[in-house]
Amino acid sequence: MILQIGTSFSENMLKYVVAHEYHHAINILANGEISFYTVLDRILFEGKVDSFARIVYPDLSSPWTESLSEESTAIFLEGRLVSKTKG
Repeated sequence: MILQIGTSFSENMLKYVVAHEYHHAINILANGEISFYTVLDRILFEGKVDSFARIVYPDLSSPWTESLSEESTAIFLEGRLVSKTKG
């Protein structure tokens, strides 16, 4: 497993990402090549690795596993609406 990391990483995020990617590696090794036939397959694949990382490091979480705040959701949706009207 090879990870490329920038100079501004946090030690906690590195721990979480290593656990996440380790599960990917072991899962693929145990089950062979992974094929994604549906979006659901991909969601389950990623959900399992994030669950594993949370088991290994229960006090850590990643930003992509948390719901957006109402403010962030509004900003995102506003940006999507603006880009649709421009394009």
